[in-house]
Amino acid sequence: MKMKTIVARWLCFVSLSGMPVPLQHALAQSDQDLIEVARSVVSADRKTVVVAAMELSEAESSGFWPLYREYRSAMDKINDELMNLVMGNSTRTFPRPRLNRC
Repeated sequence: MKMKTIVARWLCFVSLSGMPVPLQHALAQSDQDLIEVARSVVSADRKTVVVAAMELSEAESSGFWPLYREYRSAMDKINDELMNLVMGNSTRTFPRPRLNRC
């Protein structure tokens, strides 16, 4: 529920800042839908910022973008794992800490 509130506030901020958010996405039905909407908007913005900041030539672009996509793919996997931990969907187990009893 808290994640839904955070994402909803973020989407409100995005829509008020003039960034277009499609109406069907604003009416997302679940936390996962909201997360996917936020990710797609951030991903598009991230690429726009990189394009504007880097000002790559065509030759530079052909070498840069495959590496960038590989990097983003690795980061997306890490973020997916983190999101699963936060949302309680993780299949990963962690050892319980041992308490030293004196």
